[in-house]
Amino acid sequence: MSDLLIISHDVVGQRMAGPGIRMWELARTLAKQIPVTLIAPRPIDFPSASGITYGHYTWGEKTTLAPYLDEATTVLANGFVASVHPELMTFRGRLIVDLYDPIVFENLELFRHRPFIEREEQTHRDTTLLRELLLRGDHFLCATERQRDLYIGGLLALGRLSPALVDSDPLLRDLIDVVPFGVSDDPPQASGQPALRGVLDDLNNDHQIILWSSGLWDWLDPLTVVRAMPDVLAAVPQARLVFLAGRHPGQVPEMATYQQTRNLAAELGLLGNGIHFYNEWIPYAQRADFLLEAAIMVSLHRAHLETRYAAVRSRVLDYFWVGRPSIVSAGDAAAELIREHQAGEVVPIGDSQAVAAALIRLLTDQQYWAHQSAQATALGQRLRWSQVVEP
Repeated sequence: MSDLLIISHDVVGQRMAGPGIRMWELARTLAKQIPVTLIAPRPIDFPSASGITYGHYTWGEKTTLAPYLDEATTVLANGFVASVHPELMTFRGRLIVDLYDPIVFENLELFRHRPFIEREEQTHRDTTLLRELLLRGDHFLCATERQRDLYIGGLLALGRLSPALVDSDPLLRDLIDVVPFGVSDDPPQASGQPALRGVLDDLNNDHQIILWSSGLWDWLDPLTVVRAMPDVLAAVPQARLVFLAGRHPGQVPEMATYQQTRNLAAELGLLGNGIHFYNEWIPYAQRADFLLEAAIMVSLHRAHLETRYAAVRSRVLDYFWVGRPSIVSAGDAAAELIREHQAGEVVPIGDSQAVAAALIRLLTDQQYWAHQSAQATALGQRLRWSQVVEP
C-alpha cells in the first residue's frame, strides 16, 4: 500500500510541460521522506528513482485509475484530474488538491474565440469542478499568496470556514498553504553538445541570444517582443530572438498564437534572419543546454485574470536556475519577484518600445547584465524544490 499516491493529469517523462514537471519534482522531493507512487496518463519514461514507484492510467477510463485509489491512503492530485475521473471525489482516504493552475481563468483565454455558448458551457463546467474540489479536499496547495486569497474566498463562500476551524488554525495554513513552483535542486550543467548555435539557421558564437523558452500559448504575448526586434537589431545587430516552439508533449492542441507569431516575424522580414523557431519540445534533462546558450530570457503576457492569478511559470523559474536576467510583463507573480530581487526588467503590458529598450540595455551594458544575472542566481537558490515543498 502506497503512503502517498501522486496523480498527474499531464505527461510525466523525458518531454513534459509545467504540470508534469511540478508533479515529478514534488514526487522526487517527497520520496525522500515517504514512499511515493507517481502516475500519469502515459507511461513515465524516466529511469527508476529512489522511493518512487511509477504507474499510469488511461485518461477518462475509471477502471485504470480505480486500482491505484484502492491501494492509496493519501492522494495528492491536480484538481483537473477530477474533470474526467469523478471517482477521485469519492476516494475514501485523505485528498490533497493541488490548485496551482487556475484552470477557470486559463480556459477563459483559451476559448476566447469560440462561440459564446461554448464558452459559457466551459466556464460552467470549470466553476462547478472548482466548487466540488473546494468542498471535498482535506488539504489544498496553491502556488502564490494571491491564489491562496482567491481560494480562501471560495472556501468561505462554500461554508468550509467555521469558528472552530479558525480557532485551531488561525491563518488556515493547515487547510491551504502555498507550495510555489520551484527551481531544480540539481545545478544546471551543459552537456557540451550544441543546442542552438550551429544548429538553428545562422546562429553562431557571435550572436547574443534572446530566448523565449515557454510555450506559445494563447494567454501569452510573444507578438510584443517580435515587434520590438527591429529596434533591437538596429542597435545590436548580433542579437537573435529564439522561440522554443515545439508542440506540447501531451494532449494540448496547437494554439493560434504560434502561427500568429511566425506570420508577424515573416511580415517584418525577420523569420530565420533575426527571429528563429526551434520546433521540437526540449527534453527536461537537456534544457540547460538551451538555456545556458542564451544571454537574456523573455516571457510576456496580456492583461487578463489568468495573468493575475497564475503561478510563477515553470520556464521563468528556469531563468533563475541558470542565472539569466529576464524581461517580463507587469502584473503577475513573476513580475513581483523579478522587480523585488532585481533579477531582470519588468515592462508595461504590450509596450514593444519598453521591451526593446530593456533588451538593448541588457545586451550592451555588461555590468548591468552581470548584476541582474547574479541576482537571478541568488533568487534561484532560495526557490529550490527542497525548500518550497516544506509546507
